[in-house]
Amino acid sequence: MVVFLQRPGGQAQFSVWSEGGAPATYGLRRVLDSVVLEPAADQSIAAMAARVAVSERHLARMFRDEVA
Repeated sequence: MVVFLQRPGGQAQFSVWSEGGAPATYGLRRVLDSVVLEPAADQSIAAMAARVAVSERHLARMFRDEVA
């Protein structure tokens, strides 16, 4: 990823990831961190759910409750 060290035109630098805050649920935090750290890895719903040992449906609930 390429990012300007200083944005042109006096625009403020910001990060959507850092402004959102970390999820309270440890499993969801692990999933989101792994997506950021390894974007090329298998990021299917099934793989992410298996990574934190929950069902795909439960992962969707955690995501909806804390991120959306």
